[in-house]
Amino acid sequence: MASRKQTIYHIFSTFAVGGPQRRFAMLAREMPDYHHVISAMDNQYEAEFLLQGHCSYQCHPVSIQKSGGFSVSNIKHLREQMQELSPDILCTYNWGSIEAVIANGGQVSGKALVPHLHFEDGFGPDESPAKQNWKRVLARRLFLRNTQVVVPSRVLENLATRKWGLPAPRIKYMPNGVSLERFQPVEGSGDDRLAIGTLGALRAEKNIARLIRAYQQADIADKARLVIAGDGPDRPHLEALVKEHGLQGDVTFSGHTDKPEEVYAGFDLFALSSDTEQMPIALLEAMASGLPVVATDVGDVASMVSSENTPYVLQKSDEAGFARALATLVGNREVRLEVGRHNRQQVAEHFSQEQMTNQYKVLFRQILSGSL
Repeated sequence: MASRKQTIYHIFSTFAVGGPQRRFAMLAREMPDYHHVISAMDNQYEAEFLLQGHCSYQCHPVSIQKSGGFSVSNIKHLREQMQELSPDILCTYNWGSIEAVIANGGQVSGKALVPHLHFEDGFGPDESPAKQNWKRVLARRLFLRNTQVVVPSRVLENLATRKWGLPAPRIKYMPNGVSLERFQPVEGSGDDRLAIGTLGALRAEKNIARLIRAYQQADIADKARLVIAGDGPDRPHLEALVKEHGLQGDVTFSGHTDKPEEVYAGFDLFALSSDTEQMPIALLEAMASGLPVVATDVGDVASMVSSENTPYVLQKSDEAGFARALATLVGNREVRLEVGRHNRQQVAEHFSQEQMTNQYKVLFRQILSGSL
């Protein structure tokens, strides 16, 4: 008789496609001994396609009423779900799952209902490392102090100990990783005009508008076009901005993709123009694909890229510098290829999927054994 798979219950704020969901899918594929139960606080499960046919899982809708604070009925319902499912490990993700953290208990006595890992991956447009909601700071300090908290960036690691006041031994720095087999260098777009590309959710904090303005300011439309891959609520605004600047023939919105590796294969240069990130998986995928990067200096981005790429990581306020960096790389093929080669090597040495998976396998074993 086959032995029972150990169950991990994952509670996300949303299971729409994003960095935490993509990382979870990568790990779930590589750890077949676990059965995964997934709940989303908004009952959105668009990222389910990342799991289909690759691992043992189920989506488990919850009866949650969205509120501006903490809802007693939400907390009660979530605790009942945990008791009913009786998982071996509970994983909660980001601020949107804080009611599940409370439901599991353990914040005062340390005696949680289920062994628990909490993941913090970054912030929406209303927060940043420098701009913290004081109520959330206090709530994290109270409700996470006896929990193992996993962060993918050094910026978040420092924030968790210095600002949130969490005990340093409770913080686990676990950098993201990507597959070097799936994402491989190619020759680029092969078109007469190079392809400057970006990929991600089109949300306000990604500030794709900055990239569109910088592309126009760089005055490189005769040499390069701009490809924006992904979808999201900001798309209508961005399409209007492209039309406003008369760039309809130069900027393409390619929409959602299930095969990002094919998208990167069509890029010659990757751009990341976010206001806030921590350790973006899209950046690692682009680097593994052998692409040079122009990016804003947010989160761990400057330390993620190779030293050859760091001159092209600019302050958020330096839109003119961003434009110059685009123009420089578009105009120099040898530099593009050299920087891209070093970026792939950086991923191979520090941010491979194998390295990430091995770290998580150890972490889950430690949680199950009670050694953490």
